[in-house]
Amino acid sequence: GLNDLKYTEKCLLECLRMRPVLTRGQRIFNPGPDGRFGGYVIKEKNLRITFSQFIMHHHPQYWPNPMKFDPERWQDDFSPQTYSYMPFYAGARGCLAKHMAMMMMKLTLSVLARNFDMDQDFDPKNMPDFTHEFAVMRIMNNVDVNVNPIKG
Repeated sequence: GLNDLKYTEKCLLECLRMRPVLTRGQRIFNPGPDGRFGGYVIKEKNLRITFSQFIMHHHPQYWPNPMKFDPERWQDDFSPQTYSYMPFYAGARGCLAKHMAMMMMKLTLSVLARNFDMDQDFDPKNMPDFTHEFAVMRIMNNVDVNVNPIKG
């Protein structure tokens, strides 16, 4: 079943780390009685804080060799530091359907792999170009994939 696709899941987790769908988020912050947030004193209430999942997912403090695609980092005993990995957000505002989304991604990949041969006409001099201008990451240039049905 889908639960047996352990390496596929590791690859998906690493894809979501390398290229999170949502590149940034916002929260409203109200300081506690001492006004402290990390090492700072903040006196303003209802302060809008913007954060970047992309930056958190590539921060070398939390991710050794952060620019390398490495599904092996997702071993069974590995758990990312809290809030350093948030492809579906986290906490009270986390995506309720994140487990369903992972199952759907595994199902889609398994159906494609079972029924089609795929290869990419990839030019290493023309890497996919992503934009972070929007809240959702988008590919800005063409990425051609050849999809051929498996005969038999």
